[in-house]
Amino acid sequence: MRSTTVTIGGKRYELTPPGKEELRLLDKFVIKHRRSVLQLAKDNLEGLSADLQQALLRDALQIEAARSPTSVTPVEYGAVLDTREGCAYLFWLMMKRTKPDLTLDEVEEMIQDATDDEFARLIEERDKVQEHEPEQLEPPE
Repeated sequence: MRSTTVTIGGKRYELTPPGKEELRLLDKFVIKHRRSVLQLAKDNLEGLSADLQQALLRDALQIEAARSPTSVTPVEYGAVLDTREGCAYLFWLMMKRTKPDLTLDEVEEMIQDATDDEFARLIEERDKVQEHEPEQLEPPE
C-alpha cells in the first residue's frame, strides 16, 4: 500500500489508499452525488432546435433508465471526486487510518478554504495515491 503526504492549511497529512470499506462508502457517496443525465440534458437545451432537444431528452431518458443504481462509472467517479465536496470526502477516507479523530467537517472546511491553485495541487497529490494503486479505485464487486 502506497501513500503520500499533503500539506493543507500549513499542516501535513498522510493520504493512504482506500481499503474495501472505504471504497464501499465512496461508491455510496458518488451514487448519491452524481448528476442526473436527464438534468444535465435539460441544462443544455438552449440554442438547440426542437428536434435536437427532443432527441437529446429521449437519449438522456434511455441512459438514465439503463444507469445502474448500485455501480459507478469511472466518468462518474471523476465528475464527483473532482468537486471540493467529493475531494473532501475522499481525503477524509484516505486520512482516517492515520488521523482517526479528524472529522469530515474538518476536512471539508480545509478543502473549502483552499485557494483554487491549492485545490488543484491537492487533486494532483490525491491522484498520486491513485496512480500507485489504480485497481483500488475501481468499484468493488
